[in-house]
Amino acid sequence: MRLIELQERMKKKKLSYVLLINFKFFYPSFYYFTKFEGFGCLVIPKKGVPTLLVPKMEGARARLTKNKVKVYKKGFYSALKQVIGRSKRIGIDNSFLTVTEYSELRKKLKVRFTDVSKDLSKIRAIKTEGEIELIQKSCNSIVHILEKCIKNFRFRYEKEVIGFIEAEARKKGIAFAFTPIVASGKHGAFVHHPPIPGKISKGFLVIDVGLWLNGYCSDITRTFYIGKPTKKEVENYILVLKAQQAAIDAVKVGKKCSEVYEIAKKRLRPMSRYFTHGLGHGVGVEVHELPNLKQKSKDRIKLNQVFTIEPGIYIPKKYGIRIEDVIAVTKKGVKILTKMPRELRVIKQKVY
Repeated sequence: MRLIELQERMKKKKLSYVLLINFKFFYPSFYYFTKFEGFGCLVIPKKGVPTLLVPKMEGARARLTKNKVKVYKKGFYSALKQVIGRSKRIGIDNSFLTVTEYSELRKKLKVRFTDVSKDLSKIRAIKTEGEIELIQKSCNSIVHILEKCIKNFRFRYEKEVIGFIEAEARKKGIAFAFTPIVASGKHGAFVHHPPIPGKISKGFLVIDVGLWLNGYCSDITRTFYIGKPTKKEVENYILVLKAQQAAIDAVKVGKKCSEVYEIAKKRLRPMSRYFTHGLGHGVGVEVHELPNLKQKSKDRIKLNQVFTIEPGIYIPKKYGIRIEDVIAVTKKGVKILTKMPRELRVIKQKVY
C-alpha cells in the first residue's frame, strides 16, 4: 500500500524512478521499504516491483528478505545504469544524501534529480495496523524495563541507572532508539542532560528512554522523586500531568498540531515560561518523525498517526519535570501505547 502511494506521487512528479541509497549506516526510509538493514540501493520504478541492488557481500542476507534482489559484482553505478536505463528524471532523498554523494550521483548518472524527502516523511507518518502493533510491542518492552529499574533502585550515580537499563535491553537483544537520559536534581533543568558521571541527588529524577525493536521505536519519560517532595513541587508535577492529559484529550483527527501545543502550554500556567520545547513528535522507524507538535507547526493530526505527548517545565538550577507517552490515533479514538502509571512516585533511596 505504501509503495503504491509513493508510486502515485512519482507519477504526479513525472519521475521514472526513486533511488533510496544506503551505503553508510542505518537509513530509515531505505529500511522502511525493504526491511533490510544491510547496504544497498532500492530502485523504485513508477510502476511495478522495486529492485534491491546490493554488493556481493550482502547478497545472501538480502535474499532472505521479500525483495527482488540483484547482486552486482563490478561497479555500483554500472549496475544501477542497467536497471534505470536512459531515465532522465529520478527522485532522491536530499535529507539523507551528503553533498559529496549528491555530486557523485550527478556526475555518474547525468540525470535530473527531484527531492522526495517530504513525500517519504509524509508516507511514513501514517502507520498501518501492523506498524502500530510493532510500536506497541516496543513500548511494552521499555515500560517493563523501566518498571524493573525503579523496583530495583539502588543507584548512586546517574550513569548506573543508564547501565542497568542498557543491560536489561541487551538481555533481550534490543537496541536503543537514543541514548537514555537520566537527570536528577538540578540536572533535570536541562532538557537533554548528557550522560555525565553525576551523583543521584534528592529531588526530581527524570528518566527518558526508548527502544528500537523489530524495526520500530518507543519513547517514554517518567519523573520520579528521591526523598520527600514539598507542597510546591507536588503542585508543579500535577500541573504538568494535567497539561499532558488536556493535550491527549484534545487530540482529534484534522486538528492542528499547533492547537494541541497551545492547549498544553495554557494548562501549564503560571509555569508555562519554563516549557521550552515542542509538545511531541511522531514515532515509527525513527524516534523523531512527522507530525511535529510545536508552536508553529503546520501539521494536522491524521488517522493512524503515532506520536508523543510530552509537556515539561525546566526551572534553571533547580529541577525539571517531564511526562511523556506515545499515543496512537485510531478509529476508536486515542490509544496510549506506553502503559505505565503517571502519578508522582517517590523512591526511597539513601543519597550518598
